[in-house]
Amino acid sequence: MDKSRARRSRSIATLLLAACVALSTGTVAAQDKGAEAAKLFEQGSHAFERNEFAAAAMAFEAAHKLLPHGATIYNAALAWDATAEKARAADAFLEAITFGGLTDTQLADASRKLKNLERTLGRVEMRAPIGARVTVLHLHDAAVPLRTHLPFGSHIVRVDYADGTTRYHPVQTSADPLSVEMRPEAGAVSSEAASRPPDPATPSRHGSTQRLAGWITLGGAAAFSGAAIFLGLQGWSARDEFVDSGATNQDAHDRATSYRTWANVMWLGAGLAGAAGGALLLTAPSTKTDQTRAGSSRGAGMTLGLGAGSVSLSGRF
Repeated sequence: MDKSRARRSRSIATLLLAACVALSTGTVAAQDKGAEAAKLFEQGSHAFERNEFAAAAMAFEAAHKLLPHGATIYNAALAWDATAEKARAADAFLEAITFGGLTDTQLADASRKLKNLERTLGRVEMRAPIGARVTVLHLHDAAVPLRTHLPFGSHIVRVDYADGTTRYHPVQTSADPLSVEMRPEAGAVSSEAASRPPDPATPSRHGSTQRLAGWITLGGAAAFSGAAIFLGLQGWSARDEFVDSGATNQDAHDRATSYRTWANVMWLGAGLAGAAGGALLLTAPSTKTDQTRAGSSRGAGMTLGLGAGSVSLSGRF
């Protein structure tokens, strides 16, 4: 009987010791996670002070994943809002509001900023079978269901389903909220061209066409300018003829007036063509070659000048 009690006592003691060890291990792990989150939060704060907003946002997001807190993801939202990543900022503000833990001031500020951002972003609710993960723009392998923000326009959403299949679903966003159910049978099996960004080594066809149109238009501006100069010279010649006749040669007077009028028309055409050609060149999508040149010559640039009766292009390389 005593031996049985002793065995039971030892068993209870062993279980208690195991529980204490597990509790201690869990406490240490939690402390390590908290310390890492605090370190990341501090890194984000320093990066924010240096105006390195993207780095700050990523540090705050990493800290939030380790130790979730509304104020932490709110700071990430503020950092993203200071960059061009407005959709990520809106998502972070939404998460901060949903998660809770904000002060009244922070909550009011987050709500106001989210409302302003949503004026230029599409609000999308995505649903899919259990275990599916979605990837589109700033979302990478995100669990569904979820609510997110995307710029207005067309997007291709990659969905990796739990059974290992991958499908691609088109999504069109606008000012109206959108709710989409992404079933495996509804998506495209392969959408490489639609979902994969263009090969940076291959120039964009659209960009090349736009550049060609830009140079052709600038050539037209030069032609207009040449015609304007020719007509202007003819007008001066006719004017001199009119003056030499003692202001009596009506034919010379009419020719001078006509040449001057057409010269002004040509200068106007040159100005419009120059502005259009310059705009086409400056807004054409960049290619790898352009990016390489930009990286090796940061001072490069081109300036279009329009003046009275003149069109000029100047550049620095």
